[in-house]
Amino acid sequence: MKTIKYKNEIFSEYVLDYLVNNKVIKNKSNLNNLHENLVNVDMANYESGEIYKDTHKHNYTSGINEVQKFLYNLDSDTNWYKMYLDLLKEIYNNVGYDFYFQKTPTVRVHCPNAVGSEHYPMYHTDVSLGHPPQEINVWFSLTKNKNSGFYIMSLEDSLEYVEKYGHEELNRLAINDKKVFNVECHNKSEEVESTLDNIFLFDSLRIHSGMAREDDTRVSMDIRINPVDKFVHGYIGSGTQKAEFWPGGHFGYHEKSIKELI
Repeated sequence: MKTIKYKNEIFSEYVLDYLVNNKVIKNKSNLNNLHENLVNVDMANYESGEIYKDTHKHNYTSGINEVQKFLYNLDSDTNWYKMYLDLLKEIYNNVGYDFYFQKTPTVRVHCPNAVGSEHYPMYHTDVSLGHPPQEINVWFSLTKNKNSGFYIMSLEDSLEYVEKYGHEELNRLAINDKKVFNVECHNKSEEVESTLDNIFLFDSLRIHSGMAREDDTRVSMDIRINPVDKFVHGYIGSGTQKAEFWPGGHFGYHEKSIKELI
């Protein structure tokens, strides 16, 4: 896993201000305490009443709450987009290769003891959810937590599971087998440090999962990038949005690579 030094607070502060200005939270406190500061406390709960079916016909809840859904509105914010491009340029300078990138970064909000928390853990690979195997996952926290609750398995161990089960069966076990498969994966995984100074890059074939929060809120961002020289056209995600993972694709990559934008 590659680590890049970056000051994540710029995103933390922006999200906090955005939630205050739009009256989602009562005052500018701390994102860690977001669950205590919500105007509508039900916004912390996952969509536990809404059942999704992926392409493999498994039933599962989305793991998304109303706070996260509200933050999708950042997509049309020009200042947010500029911050995002600045981050991508820093990643480009560190990895040294051109890449396509997720047009819209995902901000995830996980509150403690939320309804629907049984969704977690769900140890999976991005590939098992329809993402291209060439992708690199970029993850970083917007909160400083005692425990990040974000766990990731080594690439070596992950590939053994992929070879043993295949992606379809891995997906089924991740969703349905909380007592054996997910516990086994958890015991083989390591927790990513909760920090506002680093962003982490890892292979899309590595198995990972978030854990249900118990004490404080964790807010994080994740982005997918795809090296231009390894790009393969045609991947469509198995989620509800059916993301098209190609330049200009629906819910997919930006129409230009980062080098083209620079």
